[in-house]
Amino acid sequence: MSEETRSNQELDIQNEQPNLNQQEAVVFESKAEIVKQLEVLLQQGVNEIKEQVDNLKQQFYKIHNADLDKARKEFFEKNGDDAEFQPAEDSDEVALKSLLAKYKELRAAEVERQRQEREQNGLKKQAILNELKSLAESETADISGEMEHFHNLQQQWREVGPIEPSLESDLQKQYELYQNQFYDLLSINRELRDYDFKKNLEAKTTLCEKAEALADRKDVVPAFRELLAYQEEWKNIGPVAREHRETIWTRFRAAATVIFKKHQDYFAEIHSREQDNLVAKQGLCQRLSDIKWDEFTTSKQWDQASEQVAAIQTEWRTIGFAPKKDNQKIYDQYRSLVDGFYAARSAYFKTIREQLNDNMAKKQELIHVAEKLQDSTDWQKTTNRLIELQQQWKKIGVVPRKYSEQLWQQFRAACDHFFEAKKEATASQRNEEQANLEAKKAILEQIENLEIGEKNATLKKLHELMAQYQNIGFVPFREKDKLQKKYKAATDKIFDQLQVEEANRRLDFFSKNLEEVGEDRLLNERKKLLRQYDSLKAEIATAENNILFFTGKSNKSNSVITSMQKNIEKQKQQLNEIEQKINLIDQKLN
Repeated sequence: MSEETRSNQELDIQNEQPNLNQQEAVVFESKAEIVKQLEVLLQQGVNEIKEQVDNLKQQFYKIHNADLDKARKEFFEKNGDDAEFQPAEDSDEVALKSLLAKYKELRAAEVERQRQEREQNGLKKQAILNELKSLAESETADISGEMEHFHNLQQQWREVGPIEPSLESDLQKQYELYQNQFYDLLSINRELRDYDFKKNLEAKTTLCEKAEALADRKDVVPAFRELLAYQEEWKNIGPVAREHRETIWTRFRAAATVIFKKHQDYFAEIHSREQDNLVAKQGLCQRLSDIKWDEFTTSKQWDQASEQVAAIQTEWRTIGFAPKKDNQKIYDQYRSLVDGFYAARSAYFKTIREQLNDNMAKKQELIHVAEKLQDSTDWQKTTNRLIELQQQWKKIGVVPRKYSEQLWQQFRAACDHFFEAKKEATASQRNEEQANLEAKKAILEQIENLEIGEKNATLKKLHELMAQYQNIGFVPFREKDKLQKKYKAATDKIFDQLQVEEANRRLDFFSKNLEEVGEDRLLNERKKLLRQYDSLKAEIATAENNILFFTGKSNKSNSVITSMQKNIEKQKQQLNEIEQKINLIDQKLN
């Protein structure tokens, strides 16, 4: 193998570098700018812009998804739920998709064109190789004429464009072989060969100088592109004199190595940052996974988790791209976790919203009832009913926040309307009750200070005072029980001193209680007493009939009969008391 062939193979090895399109993309602030940049790229052609198109697409959807998250959050804050959230049509996204479809069509056409061109170029180079082979194997050629022909073939070779990569290495080797064979022919004029070697050395020296100058360039990627162009040009320059081959190749390789190293370091740094970005994004995905939203039972837990997710989304947008092979995968994982969270949150708040709406319907029904009662003048009955409604209101859960205060004010207004009217209407009644209280206290004082004399005279006086007491109207409700206890204690004391039977006392108190009972209750009490009267009367008749069966003369029979007679007498007294109570009710009703 010749030195030139070996050197070119080494150069091919050095050329195994990262894709030139893997450079840091310009970061755009808006989707409209990205769409505009894509339009510009497509106008320039579709060659070598795939990575730039991919970067623009990723940047676009990074902003697009951020806008969607923001719109969803605003919808949730406004409505309390995002289950019905529908994103507005994005004209920028429509334009982007149209341009991407156009790019795909252009790219497919360009790929096919390049394939056909490479195929034709391969045929052209094969034809050149056939001619070179004929020259290299000819031993009777006119050297001066063949040198011109040979140079023409070299020029044609350089002008042929790219061929299929699978053929390039083999054809290049054949080209170098036939060049060397031609130069090594014993019939070649040495002077012409040396002149050609000299011209080739000058050309390669110029390439060495250009390659060495690239070391001072700060724009690494463009410098690397230029080096690759110099490398391609080097391949197409013919050989130099044997004594200069190793030296000139070593010089060019040294210059190329510097650029290769800078290029590798540059992308190593990018890849390192991308790896750090991947680790950071994996950490955010883990934080999302740690949010156990399937265990949430309260809106507060969902609100706190929403703040965490929003913070994670904000942090995600500050992190750059991950390595290309991992970037889409980690994004899909992140998107799945975020979408899963928001879907679960929407389902939860949909259920809550249904509960809130159900509670609102219940409270609206209470408002309807309260508003129907607000003009009632049945003060006591309506008061009890409204209090009952208020208790029901408290037991019903919360309603949608934006309606809560409105519903409460509406319900409260109906209640207040009634109680204000009641307060105004019963103001004189309260004054009257207070006066009645003072009057009853005065009579109670007389009863407590009543002197015990002759029984009938004392009872007559007591009954007069009791009648006066009963004829006085209602007293304030809060004083009623306390006053009644003192009244009963005072009368019982006198009855005890006068040895008045308990039955008469009960009748007195029954009569007193009738004064505070309405007609409906009086009628109900009369029906109750009549049922007791009929039942007791039947029991007495049965007992009197049973006595007839005890005809024996034994002491045991006499004892049973005596007990039964006492019980019958007691029942007759109860019957008489019931009859008197019925008469008192009848007098009250008349």
